[in-house]
Amino acid sequence: MKTIRKITALTLVFVFVLSLAACAPKDELVGKWKYDLELKPVIEHTFETLLSSDDSKAEMYREIIKAFDGVSVDFIMEFKNDGTYSAYVDEESAKSAVAAVKAKATDLLPSFFSIMGSLDSILSSQGKTLKNLAEIFTKDININDLTAGSSLSGKYIHENDKIYLIMDGSEINENIYLTAAVDGDVMIIRDFSGTLDIFNNMKDSILPMKLNKV
Repeated sequence: MKTIRKITALTLVFVFVLSLAACAPKDELVGKWKYDLELKPVIEHTFETLLSSDDSKAEMYREIIKAFDGVSVDFIMEFKNDGTYSAYVDEESAKSAVAAVKAKATDLLPSFFSIMGSLDSILSSQGKTLKNLAEIFTKDININDLTAGSSLSGKYIHENDKIYLIMDGSEINENIYLTAAVDGDVMIIRDFSGTLDIFNNMKDSILPMKLNKV
């Protein structure tokens, strides 16, 4: 009889613990979130000084940057139950973006070289075909270089509408945070400070940022 009572008591304790776990609030932030990062504004920001000049070099850059129009990569933010987070550009989307940029750059080369002179004379003097020149001009395109500063990891603390991001090996800094709201499968980042370097000085053009849960 005592054995049965002990088993019954242990069972009740087990059920009670499980019920507490089920009732514990789950952080709505936990999960993987995706932001559609358009590359053209990033490029324009990177070469802002050069593009603002009036010389022919700037004109050529403005022409070739058109290859990034409409091309984007998936920027991922993942928050886990253990209080850690990671942020990065999805590798497969980066590969697709590189392919798209290279294809569009090939189509833009004629107008690009027309700024320098006759395309035919340039091809003739170089002994190249348009395809050869396209390969030369696009072989070093690396999306990861353009999205430098997008990879982050560490711990996070979610308090009300603020997400404090604690870099690996660092202590919490109240000046490094995101201001965000989660509504179901949508997260809206309204502001950020001291983080997401890739978006610095671009707040006016990208905020608010809409991320979808994936």
